[in-house]
Amino acid sequence: MKQVTFSGWLIQAFELANKQPVVWLGSVVFLTVVLALGRISLALQIVVSISCLFVSVGVVDAIDRGSSDFWKTIKRHLPLACLLATVLMLLWFLFRVIANFNSGETEKIWQFFFYWELSEAAFEDKTLRQIMLWLYSAAIVSLVFVILMLNSFASWFSYPLMIFDHKSWSDARDVGRKAFADNAGAIYKLNGFLLITAFVGIGLVPLLTPLFYMLVSTLMYVSYKDIFVNQINL
Repeated sequence: MKQVTFSGWLIQAFELANKQPVVWLGSVVFLTVVLALGRISLALQIVVSISCLFVSVGVVDAIDRGSSDFWKTIKRHLPLACLLATVLMLLWFLFRVIANFNSGETEKIWQFFFYWELSEAAFEDKTLRQIMLWLYSAAIVSLVFVILMLNSFASWFSYPLMIFDHKSWSDARDVGRKAFADNAGAIYKLNGFLLITAFVGIGLVPLLTPLFYMLVSTLMYVSYKDIFVNQINL
């Protein structure tokens, strides 16, 4: 059986991105705009960010298959991606409500759904890095949140197993957790790389946030394929 390694997944991710670099980088440009638009509402930002992350897994799959019908791919992935994103947003809202009640700041609860900050004052006396960090801070935290939630309440492989193998949430969780246990070394390195990069790398260079989102989606796809497709076909 072929050995599964984190370095192997990184190599596969870069090779896959190079298959159709215009499409892959075009997706990054699209994410650059969409992730920034969600800044008017934390709830909207969470749904948009997580939906983009999961839909991008489908775009990567289309690149891998050499398909050019990306609109069909997006329509196939969007319902499940939005559903999972909404569930995670509601979990975040629950944590936020508990935190606001404990701190006595109940008036901030509804700011989760709408808090207009896109004013001229928000951009005054700020460097480009500060503006980018302000625009993408919620997207960065959303990415860290979804990685933690996947590894706590589901599994790293839950989304690809649900969308590609048509498994239920509980089956995808159980199968994904078994795969995690069988390949713990590689997946721990992967998760460590993602969390460190999100906290440190994107924190220093927030403009890389859309690029990192696309990289995470690509790694999610190649790690799923390496374990659940390639290993079976050997």
